[in-house]
Amino acid sequence: MKNLKVKKKITYIYFIDELAIKSPVEKKNIILSLNTLLSQTVPAYELFIIFNNKISKDVYALLNKKLSISDAADFNKADRFNLSYSKSDYLFLFETYRNDIANAFYDVFNSIRTEWIVFVDNEIVIAPYTTYHFIEVAHNYPNASMIYGDSDLINKENVRCEPTFKPIFSLDLLYSQNYIGSFYAIKKDEIFKKIEYVKKKYTLDLFSFKIILDLIEELVGVPAVYKKICNLTKKIIHTPVVLHSKKISTKSKSDNYLGLLADHTERVYPKKVQFQRYRTGIYRHKWSLPNIKPFVSIIIPTRDGFDILSSCLKSIFEKKSYYNYEIIIIDNQSQDLETLHYLNQLNKIDNIRVIKYSKPFNYSEINNFAVQFAKGEILGFINNDIQVITDDWLTELIGHAIRPDIGCVGAMHFYPDKYIQHAGVIVGLHGVADHAFKGLKKNIKNDRYGYLYSIRNPDAVTAATLFVKRSLFDMVGGFDSKHLKIAFNDVDLCLKISELGYRCLWTPFAELFHFESKTRNNRKLKGEVENEAYEHFIMKERWKTDRYIERDLLRYYRINFRGLY
Repeated sequence: MKNLKVKKKITYIYFIDELAIKSPVEKKNIILSLNTLLSQTVPAYELFIIFNNKISKDVYALLNKKLSISDAADFNKADRFNLSYSKSDYLFLFETYRNDIANAFYDVFNSIRTEWIVFVDNEIVIAPYTTYHFIEVAHNYPNASMIYGDSDLINKENVRCEPTFKPIFSLDLLYSQNYIGSFYAIKKDEIFKKIEYVKKKYTLDLFSFKIILDLIEELVGVPAVYKKICNLTKKIIHTPVVLHSKKISTKSKSDNYLGLLADHTERVYPKKVQFQRYRTGIYRHKWSLPNIKPFVSIIIPTRDGFDILSSCLKSIFEKKSYYNYEIIIIDNQSQDLETLHYLNQLNKIDNIRVIKYSKPFNYSEINNFAVQFAKGEILGFINNDIQVITDDWLTELIGHAIRPDIGCVGAMHFYPDKYIQHAGVIVGLHGVADHAFKGLKKNIKNDRYGYLYSIRNPDAVTAATLFVKRSLFDMVGGFDSKHLKIAFNDVDLCLKISELGYRCLWTPFAELFHFESKTRNNRKLKGEVENEAYEHFIMKERWKTDRYIERDLLRYYRINFRGLY
């Protein structure tokens, strides 16, 4: 951060409630937390300590003893709170009769003189460089409205553990869980219209989450202007550095974001979203379909493999909650008599068409060819070695695919032994791209972040089950049949559509088995090995996939140990 003038840019808001001062452990946590706030390497901040007037003597005694803060300064009796200054010019004490953070913040809001605001929990210990990083990001992203970083925990032995490396801003993940948390910097000007007295008492977690949702409403409009939603990643910035630690608490967290989420989405997307509690701290957001259901074209390439194809189609017919669709089967040079007879029978069914493709295997060209015959406004690309598990898989995928701000939509895939085959694609992994959580069991041990249970926005999804609007598919020219004939054509498609501003989405609520290319010979001939190397080269040249991790574009599986203090 060269030639950056250091000036007061951030106000830390530290609220001490009645319970926080009662026990020796809580008092110790408060002192530890405040000491880290008063020990920043860059003194470009102000610290507001707000406390209830019922405990003012205890607070003054505590702060005076541990932090050498004098309570003998002049009080401003005209205000609703008492304001005293310490000997420094950056520490302010506010005594308020409020007993919750939301209304205490309402009291002091107009006294904040800095551009950015940060709420600090009693159990949070911030890194000495936190202020520096907030200011650095604000300097590098002048249009940013909010900044958040990574975090970890402090155990009973005061050892830091369990780092949480967060993704770049993901709206759908935020609607699934509060992955950002309560520690972030937000521009004062972005939320001043939303600051008001509220009758409901909020915890810091609930209040800080409400502020995030209020900011989103301010940025996208009410109801939402969908083009503005596409710009959220330019306004809400993630810095890949551990900025704070939090004490592991024995207190149970009972915060329920369901009401806040329902109220927010009803304003932003009227009558389009329903929330269900899925598990502790994680919510499922279901998007309603219009009265006139969109027509969907399900495209399945195949070659021989009667057993595989028939099992795939049987599962689609049995597991369906959506009926306005057609199935287009592309037969790529099948020779097996049983398969040919089966395809002939399928061709007699009203909503199924079998189309011949007689050229050598080229996955991209086969699917592009099939799209020419598709009548649907939604295209659903499915491998023939897929078997559906969940009944409402089609409704789930289409519900997201029709959202105006969403591009490609993918599903959860399992191997037959129930180990994960696909839970989103990580661009940059192994040089080009690979599947997240591949080969792991779906359980908390392998996923303490809850990503396997949350709708989210990965870099890409596999075309083994990929749904997308026909208009977007045509806009980017479909799959690249010239340069990516076999592999990475799905990743390329997702990235092309994402470049237009549409989010890629993965949902765990559409589950399918994937037997992985069972009707293709997996032995690689010399020409196929050369083609694979060429496709790797194309992806690295086109998307710089071998430098994705360096550029901090790897969203969900990033190994990042920068900034461990």
